[in-house]
Amino acid sequence: MNWGYASMNKDGIMVRNLKPEDEADRYSIQLYHFMSTAMGIWNNLEGKTLMEVSSGRGGGLDYLSRYLNPKKCIGVDISEVQVGYCKKIYQDNIKLDFVNGDSQKLSKIKELDEEQLDIVINVESGHCYPNFKKFIQEVEKVLTPGGYFAYSDFRPAHEWAHVEEQLKSTSMKLVKKENISENVMHSLKLDEERKWKLMEKKLGPVLKFYFKLIGGVKGSHSYDGLSKGELVSMAWVLRKPEAAEAAK
Repeated sequence: MNWGYASMNKDGIMVRNLKPEDEADRYSIQLYHFMSTAMGIWNNLEGKTLMEVSSGRGGGLDYLSRYLNPKKCIGVDISEVQVGYCKKIYQDNIKLDFVNGDSQKLSKIKELDEEQLDIVINVESGHCYPNFKKFIQEVEKVLTPGGYFAYSDFRPAHEWAHVEEQLKSTSMKLVKKENISENVMHSLKLDEERKWKLMEKKLGPVLKFYFKLIGGVKGSHSYDGLSKGELVSMAWVLRKPEAAEAAK
């Protein structure tokens, strides 16, 4: 359901080794790849435990677990229905775990007590949280020292200055920051035909009307907002200091 990420070449391809069965979700997958590798800081997740906050139906984590060789991927979502769905669909994937929890109460989730979280990602959902600053504080609490927080989102252009203040309000240090609006816009254009075909095949009139508003197709609020610069997509990577660094 994310808006995707495309390299700025004709076909938008960034990930070269996708299997045929994953090709339909290429651009959404590429946004997960981009963020989980901390915008290219590393090439894979070997030996790392990654947690996604607001993991939804689990497709992003499923990709990461199959392609980037993590030690473990944990999905946290506030919806018990979504978590139940993921537990059922991905029950045979030993690298995946899904837990019910609030983005603003991450440190209260008992299942995370024994986990060493090397990277926490949040993809296009932070703008929905009632208290974004509280979310950032909770990420800092659960992230292991030296761990990374990778956050991507879309917001009205005027909101980003305040978001940056909030992101810098903890001890976590900014590592990377990038305006990815052109990459997201390119993704929406490349993926539009597939989305229209999917809508025609799968959705009735009411759902089709709703999806046209939010689905990132031409004429939707998201598509038009990005094309006019009223909406901006950003990607951030922050790092929690090691204990020795924090003590200085």
